[in-house]
Amino acid sequence: MNLNKFKTTSTMKKLLAILTVTTIITFVACKKEKDTESPVVTITSPTQSETFTAGDSILIAFTATDIDMHAYEFTVINTANDSVLFEGGEHTHGNATFSQKFKSPSSATEMKLTVTAEDHNGNGVSSFVSFESN
Repeated sequence: MNLNKFKTTSTMKKLLAILTVTTIITFVACKKEKDTESPVVTITSPTQSETFTAGDSILIAFTATDIDMHAYEFTVINTANDSVLFEGGEHTHGNATFSQKFKSPSSATEMKLTVTAEDHNGNGVSSFVSFESN
């Protein structure tokens, strides 16, 4: 009987057992709770039902926050015909702050700003405000 072969097999079995236990401990210890919280979108401009003069520049400003933020997008539409007046978005790995002006139509228009944000876990939220120019 070859004792060296027996010692090598025994050592390999011990190493395999140690590796298996270490792997299990690592996966159990690193298991994170699933994030089920949606991002938070706060629209600061325009405000709900705010009225502007036709042709004015209107400030679009909002924040989108989450511990695991992935992306946001926004659209300003003419609610009479659903045409897009202004839009944008960004893939991000942190909280987002957006602030930019756009020129409103030169005639009276009812508009709606919708901001949508999503985190890396697929949790999403949309927020909107309606406003007008006359």
